[in-house]
Amino acid sequence: WSGDLRQQTYNVSGYVTNRGSVPLSNVQVTVNVFGLGIQVYDTKTLGIGQLRPGETRVFRVSFSDFDNIENVNRYECVGNYQR
Repeated sequence: WSGDLRQQTYNVSGYVTNRGSVPLSNVQVTVNVFGLGIQVYDTKTLGIGQLRPGETRVFRVSFSDFDNIENVNRYECVGNYQR
């Protein structure tokens, strides 16, 4: 048997900014990692908390639940919040 035992990790990072004039609560970022087409490999939701007007926060999410990192085709980030 031969194989690569290194952990393959796909990292997604970015930032969220409250561009509005009122505080936002329960801010979350959901990150989806896709293979070819619409095949979803994994989804993670990260809680950001409250964002005041003009405030920016960075985020980073790591994924490792797939057979081959080369099969990851794209990702998407979706933000949610309450006013």
